[in-house]
This record gives sequence, structure tokens and C-alpha cells, in this order.
Amino acid sequence: MKIISDEFPIFRHFGTVLDYQDLQYNPCNDIIFPSVIEAYKYLRAPLGKYYMYYAPHNAPGGICLSYADSLTGPWHEHPANPLITKDWPPYYTVSHVSSPHILWVPESDKFFMFFHGNNLFTRFAVTEDGINFSYGDEAVTDQDFDCRTGAFYARVFPFTIAGKDNCYVMLLMCQTQDGGAIYLAYSRDCRKWKTRREPLITPEPGTGLKYICSPWLWHHNGRHYILYHGDIGDMKDLVTDIYATEIDESFEKTRFAGRLYQRQAVSPDNRRVSDPCLIVEDNKIYLFTSTGTRLNQKISLAIAENR
Repeated sequence: MKIISDEFPIFRHFGTVLDYQDLQYNPCNDIIFPSVIEAYKYLRAPLGKYYMYYAPHNAPGGICLSYADSLTGPWHEHPANPLITKDWPPYYTVSHVSSPHILWVPESDKFFMFFHGNNLFTRFAVTEDGINFSYGDEAVTDQDFDCRTGAFYARVFPFTIAGKDNCYVMLLMCQTQDGGAIYLAYSRDCRKWKTRREPLITPEPGTGLKYICSPWLWHHNGRHYILYHGDIGDMKDLVTDIYATEIDESFEKTRFAGRLYQRQAVSPDNRRVSDPCLIVEDNKIYLFTSTGTRLNQKISLAIAENR
């Protein structure tokens, strides 16, 4: 397999844009799963043009917000972080909450925030201002899928699958007997979800991948790709790159497309690039990732020409 597939533009590392060492709320020396949205498109007076949500990985976690007027920063931490915590009476008390994904849902005229807490559940909350949240419900649980455990690291995108009567798709990870795979759910309103019980994408044979996680739907040059990070090794010594699988409009046929972004693009000794999040603007593609060593990561940015 080539280092980077010829199908994709070359992403070049820009730098670390959010470092846990600079944050007031820093319970774990670790932040993951950036979710960036163009707040200026939906809010009259946002704190900045862009909102980035993120969270620590381990307990207690906590869904956090930083904001900026440029995708390259500087990013400013919201003083009320965490905006969503592991305790939300009477709805839940869990060990941690993490993996935020923000989405504007025009039918509700609100942002929907998806997050896991604990690993068995993907939940959602809603907000009009991106800061003050009302609890929604459990979106999916591991019982909705044919897997060993877990229903987490979910992202949601507008997309209509022929014959499904849906407006949105949810891509998420569940743990299988062999590692981790990408699964699918779909919905008309982002509140009630139907699921495909079997995996949508499994680790590609011959690559050494065991866990694939944190999927992102990317429409590029007339094709649909699902990006995800892929882990090689055990949990104590993972190396992680970002890969892509092409999917057809029916979400039935898949084709492994190769590696999109390599961990060494950050630095020669970097162990991971994970949790991809893309924003396309001004003919450039901005790729936010978690970088570093597992459980000790920061948020970094890479940029490519949109060709």
C-alpha cells in the first residue's frame, strides 16, 4: 500500500492548534475528537466565527468548547468548560463523557450534540446557542448492533440513502470479537434512529489494522468516502494513521481507498493521527486531528489544496 493514495490531495501539517497544557479545564492531560463548525453561519453573534468542541478521553471527560475567528487559530477556551459533564440528573450518571460531534439540524432550528457516555451509549443534546444544552435522549446503544460491545465515537451527517426514508446518517464504532469496526444508523430527524446491525466497514485484510474508529463522511470529486483512523498494535503501543474507504450512494458497496494522512506528517516520532474532522473553505481543506500518544493527545491541523 502506498504511503498516501493518489486519489487524495496532500495534507501538510500546519501545527498544534489546541494544547491541553494551555487549558484551564485539563483533568487528564489529553484532548481528543475535534468537532469544528462554522458558527457564523447559524448564530447572530457567535463568540468567534468557528466553534471547536472536544473532550478528554478518560474519566471524567467533559464536552468542551473553544472558539476562533480563523480555522488556524488562535483558539480560545470557553470559561464555563465543561459544558456537558458525566453527571446530568435525572438522565444519567456515568464514568465519563467524550467524543463530541456538533451538527446544525435546520428542521429543528438547533444544533444537535452527539457524544458517548459511557461507551455503551451514544446520546444527544440540543442547543440554540452552542453553549447551553438541553438533554435529548439516547440515540443508539450497543444492543442495536451485532457487536461485542460499545456504540461510540459517532459522527452524524446530512445524507439521504435511497429507499431508507432518511435525511441523516450516523457513523460510529462498535467493538467486535476481532477489534473494532464502523457501523451505520440513519434517521429522518436526528432523534429516532434505525440501525444496520452488521458492520459497514471492517479493517482491511493485509494492512495490519485491528481497530478502525472515528468515521467522517467526505464528499470529494464526485465520490463519497468514509475517513477513519486505523490502529496497529496493542492499546499500550498503538500507531495510528487516517485511512479512507469509498462508499456508494446506497451505502452497500465499499472499496478500500488507502491511506489519507500519515502520523509522521506531524513529526518523525509522532505515534498517532486520529479522529479526523474536515472543513472545506476558500478552496482549501482543513483537517483537524488528535495527535500524540494515546491518552496524551493534542489537537492539530493539516491543510490541503482542494483539488
